[in-house]
Amino acid sequence: MNKPASIMLTLLCVCLINPVFAGGIEFEHISIEEARKKAAGNGKLIFVDVFTTWCGPCKYLSSEVFTDDDLGAYMNSHFISVKLDAEREGEDFAVQHEVDAYPTMLMLSADGEVVGRIVGAVGADEILEHAKLRIEPENTDFGRAKKQFEDGDHSRESMTEYLYQSIVLEMPYDQLIIDYFTRFPDMDFSDDEEALIFYMGTDDWNHPVVKDFIANFEAKAEENPEIALKKIQSVTGDLLRVAVEKQDFGHIGKHMGTLYECFNLVMEDSLSESELKEALKESYDESISE
Repeated sequence: MNKPASIMLTLLCVCLINPVFAGGIEFEHISIEEARKKAAGNGKLIFVDVFTTWCGPCKYLSSEVFTDDDLGAYMNSHFISVKLDAEREGEDFAVQHEVDAYPTMLMLSADGEVVGRIVGAVGADEILEHAKLRIEPENTDFGRAKKQFEDGDHSRESMTEYLYQSIVLEMPYDQLIIDYFTRFPDMDFSDDEEALIFYMGTDDWNHPVVKDFIANFEAKAEENPEIALKKIQSVTGDLLRVAVEKQDFGHIGKHMGTLYECFNLVMEDSLSESELKEALKESYDESISE
């Protein structure tokens, strides 16, 4: 046998004996029932990627996120991972678990209980944080912030971090955000974390935090125009919701001048006050007629 052929044969043998696996999450071609049995036997959780073939973000996850080496190493050690097409073999699973957006990733216990849910094409770091939260919560940013808060540190810095991590990881935070606004009503819009907390908080026009936001809208908009626009939209939506419940357009109509001034400061294509009123009245009438 000539030398090149001998080298090729040796390399082939090495590959057969030591197969090379691509980095990233190793998804297994098994059913959920089989995954549950395997997870129970191995002491692992189950990671389910629910996708559709036409979903662009789903394809992005598969090609750019699930292939991450660090994510793969952790997930392969602690999870049994499977993919389910929501329009084929995963249709019943998607309905059962109320999956209505794609991609949706679920983390299940071996008995099938949902212990984690991620919606959208997030990055590898966020999926990893969600995974660690279920395996070793004390070693996550959320776990550390939660412990610091529970140990009695209720400073602004501590509560901001705890609440921010709760929002990002979609953990329960309703009571926490109420306490936060009570302690710190003067929100700093130049701080990204506080701006997000404010946006995710109450939309009640009569709440002191919202009143301060409206009264100082121009300054808030200069600090963070994107959050200011989103918040005035959500506050307007809440006013409209209450108006529909009361069947009284005047509930939102009496604030039209203030709303117009706010929108005019942050919208590129500004509306006249009459155009804004007309648009809201149309939405109100449609909701009433439903």
